[in-house]
Amino acid sequence: MSDTKKIFGERLRKLRRDRGMEVKDLAFKLSLAPTTIYGYENGSRGPDVDILKVIADFFNVTTDYLLGRSNHPKLTEIEDGQLDKETRELMETVESLPIDLRKQFWQNAKLMKKHLENK
Repeated sequence: MSDTKKIFGERLRKLRRDRGMEVKDLAFKLSLAPTTIYGYENGSRGPDVDILKVIADFFNVTTDYLLGRSNHPKLTEIEDGQLDKETRELMETVESLPIDLRKQFWQNAKLMKKHLENK
């Protein structure tokens, strides 16, 4: 198993689980066989370029993230090297949280920003 297939499988599984989806549900949404999704997730196969794009669009992440070339799923305009270390660590921490805690974090951040703007 290549490192790229392994990383892709791990990230696909995490994205699917974060959405509360079963393999069969994701397979249906992507018009793929469940065995194909299982193959991706266990690293025994990788998607072709067109399917990779479909998966990235479905989860609203970059193909670089899916392939392990970036640790920032939604970072498209700013390259990793342009972020300071603390910002990068914050993004990685937030992205590693379960979806419900991630939403709560962003709600709290927005409230804090609003509070600071009203001072």
